[in-house]
Amino acid sequence: MKRMKNLIIFTFSLLFILSFLINKDIIANHSTSIKPNFYDASRIIEFSDQKWLVESYMDEKVYPGPNYFSSSEDHVWIDQRGFLTLNIQQNPSGKWMSSSVKSLKPAQYGIHRFRVIGNIEKMDKNTVLGLFMYRIDPNFPDKRAEVDIEFSTWGLPYETNEGTIKAKTNGHYTLWNPWNDGETPKPHSVESFWVRMPRGTHTMHEIIWTENKIEFNSYHGHAVNNPNRVVINQFTIVNDENKDPIIPHENDNMHIMLNFWIHGYNSAPYEDNNHQMKIKYEFEPIYDF
Repeated sequence: MKRMKNLIIFTFSLLFILSFLINKDIIANHSTSIKPNFYDASRIIEFSDQKWLVESYMDEKVYPGPNYFSSSEDHVWIDQRGFLTLNIQQNPSGKWMSSSVKSLKPAQYGIHRFRVIGNIEKMDKNTVLGLFMYRIDPNFPDKRAEVDIEFSTWGLPYETNEGTIKAKTNGHYTLWNPWNDGETPKPHSVESFWVRMPRGTHTMHEIIWTENKIEFNSYHGHAVNNPNRVVINQFTIVNDENKDPIIPHENDNMHIMLNFWIHGYNSAPYEDNNHQMKIKYEFEPIYDF
């Protein structure tokens, strides 16, 4: 009996460690090769009072993922309420196509707010929704920086010979250490959490970016000034005055990127059907910080 008890404890301990390592490895390596080329696309769209480039990689898989990305009007569009509609779906030739857009104008210090329509808790386990800032600097084309809000279980749950590795989180805030092209980026700070959606499909997420601080906020619902709004998670990162600053500077040419894609270890969603998320972006400047 004691031997059996020890075996059970060992098995569950091993599953926990494997789950931790898989999630940690995925977060640390998912965005190593995002293509920064602003001109490899066929569409520019007007969305949230600015212009955005819709990425198009129909014949070549690129990161994140890697994936094929479609810029067609039946794949990425603005609905009647002003929400950007991103799809993961098959094209007529059978390829699974992901969606990605980039702001043409660099981001500024302030509140970057993302209203999302879609049940994050029930997202396909092989899909990823990204709301983030990424450095694309024509003056320093090899320099990279990234600030992420992402939603995914990174392919979990996953069956092994030892049992099922279950997802413990589906939401992730990440600040990456600056890196150069060709290097593997490493996260500076990661906050992972579970987004539970017992009812409704509306959530709101913020990156509050100032010179020495990044604040992440996630809420249920879309109301900004509702005193009773329900907090999903919050996380703050501050520059250490005794170390080199880690927060990207406003002059670093950080651009807003929104994408919906298939996780790299898979060539298709786990559920063999189309998937869709809707996003409305809003910027609110901060004049005193």
